[in-house]
Amino acid sequence: MFEDLSKRTHFFFSSTFVPTGIVFNFLTILIFQSKSFNGSNIRIFYTALALYDNLALMNSIVFIQLLPSLDIDYALENDSSCKWLMLWRRTVIQSPSWIQVILTYDRFKQVVFPGKYKIEKTAYLICKFVSVFFILLLFNITHFWYFLKENRTIVYQKINNQTINSTRVTFTCTSTESVLTVANSMLITLRCYVPFLVMFILNIFMVRKFILTKKNLKKGDSKMRKEYYFTFSVLTMNLIFIILFIPWTVWHIMSLALYDELSKSKELRNQMNLFQSISLSIAYVNCFKSFFVNVIINKKFFKVLMHSYLKKSISSVRSYTSSYFN
Repeated sequence: MFEDLSKRTHFFFSSTFVPTGIVFNFLTILIFQSKSFNGSNIRIFYTALALYDNLALMNSIVFIQLLPSLDIDYALENDSSCKWLMLWRRTVIQSPSWIQVILTYDRFKQVVFPGKYKIEKTAYLICKFVSVFFILLLFNITHFWYFLKENRTIVYQKINNQTINSTRVTFTCTSTESVLTVANSMLITLRCYVPFLVMFILNIFMVRKFILTKKNLKKGDSKMRKEYYFTFSVLTMNLIFIILFIPWTVWHIMSLALYDELSKSKELRNQMNLFQSISLSIAYVNCFKSFFVNVIINKKFFKVLMHSYLKKSISSVRSYTSSYFN
């Protein structure tokens, strides 16, 4: 029962919420290309975050949730696919967290040290964003020690009052206990713990400065108000990041604590797999939260969305309808 529920959870989330999240991320990219965001490099940060988020969401569809829930797992093709796809999967889902760290650090510099803050060039920022991916690849290099393990299970069936046994052969992409421990620890450390710690420390300084200068920012010119909303949206995203990763973190800690019991009890493994599928789905919401945070907090973003896109869409529908009926 739990095994079936786990697959259904993966399938439902990755076939509904994930494609919707991809659409919202592309919409975020389009909105931040508006002229309203000229003069600030925040558009580059949010564009990079949306692109990495979409990469992680597509990773969910192809390699982690949707296709595996349909028993299609490309990592089980051969040893090479096992190594490379595990390396790719882990790196891709860690990347958005670090783009958010870079975004937070940029807001930290702008808020805490406004006199020394300089807008970084686009080419430099692109190099920084690309470097994140390759650095994470190096940290996840332990996945080259993964291999395909053959599992043989004897299945007993009763046919015409006779018991017939057959051997079922399955494969898992795994490694030695020590390598698995290192790889899994790196996964949660680089995806959650370290980004959370860095953002938490930066947030403390920003919130302190933010409270002291909030009134001045609100009463300032349009550029200052714009920076105020940008900073507040980043602080909100960081808080949501922490909340959404709590269930997945709890699952990981429980998996380590119950390691011996999991090897002995199939029912417990299935229950933990269900918990994993739920907590992983919740964590993936991080990959399309920026659209909703900006809609609610960033007035400039909401204005562009309403006037530049929704208004045009409504006008297009009206013109199409009138031409159709006329």
